[in-house]
Amino acid sequence: NLPSNENINSEFIFVVDCSYSMEGDSIKKASECLEFFIKSLPVDCFFNVIRFGTNYKKLFETSIQYNDETSEKAVDLIQNLSANLGGANIYSPLESIFNENCNHGQRQIFILTDGKVNDVDHVISLISSNLNENRCFTIGVGSGCDAGLVELMASVSGGISDFVQEDDSISEKVIRQLQSSFHPSVTSLEIHIENND
Repeated sequence: NLPSNENINSEFIFVVDCSYSMEGDSIKKASECLEFFIKSLPVDCFFNVIRFGTNYKKLFETSIQYNDETSEKAVDLIQNLSANLGGANIYSPLESIFNENCNHGQRQIFILTDGKVNDVDHVISLISSNLNENRCFTIGVGSGCDAGLVELMASVSGGISDFVQEDDSISEKVIRQLQSSFHPSVTSLEIHIENND
């Protein structure tokens, strides 16, 4: 069961790579993952779906409340995903997300990509400088996926990464990431050990 108390994070943004390199099985797997994510979101959360390539396209202008109507609109988009948006500029959609105010707790960003993106150093720097209010989770899709980048985008912000290959169980990976995203990350931790001697 998914938690529904007030202490959980409640804004979820899905950033999906629709660049040319995602053609074929990669975009198909991304679509399957995204649909499972959308159908598993908690009631009354806020969400958005952003496709990127050379440019990016938001499903909604800003994060919108999750209900039957908005989730249906997202699923319609997801079921018709194409790898038709040109190059792989992930920096711009992430910058756009980070420039919006966080109004619903720490924002959880799920990135689905084959990792073949432009300007890697600047992307990692951007994520690192916005990690207080934003946490990234990544799913690498496709056999030629850049595993190092997929793992790094998640780890620098306190999220987790995973990979979807041909016969993998998508539901297991999605549920694991969603459950991790519901609760705030620990940002400052102190351990005091008393001397018993």
